[in-house]
Amino acid sequence: MATKVTIQDIASELQLSRNTVSKAINNTGVLADATREKILRKAAEMGYKQFAYLPLFQEDAAKTAGPFILPSDKREIAMLTTRFLNNSHFSSMMLDRFQSEIDHLHSCMT
Repeated sequence: MATKVTIQDIASELQLSRNTVSKAINNTGVLADATREKILRKAAEMGYKQFAYLPLFQEDAAKTAGPFILPSDKREIAMLTTRFLNNSHFSSMMLDRFQSEIDHLHSCMT
């Protein structure tokens, strides 16, 4: 069974504080764009399982949501939104459909 990747694992790998990694993953606080990008890429590479927000890759983050395909042999796809997808019925249905489509592409959602 694979070990769950934690914020501490990512922080240790990048020699950063857990607080800095948490800010990047949760899109809170002030971080340099390069630092945020480095953390989010490492999190995806390590298989961290949480939706990450990446407004730095979007021209108009308030209006844009969609898949961000990371460069990888595994074809991992991260779903980015400007709002948290809670446990609502609509969000659950949307995520199930999104996962189904990704499976057809022989990819995985991170």
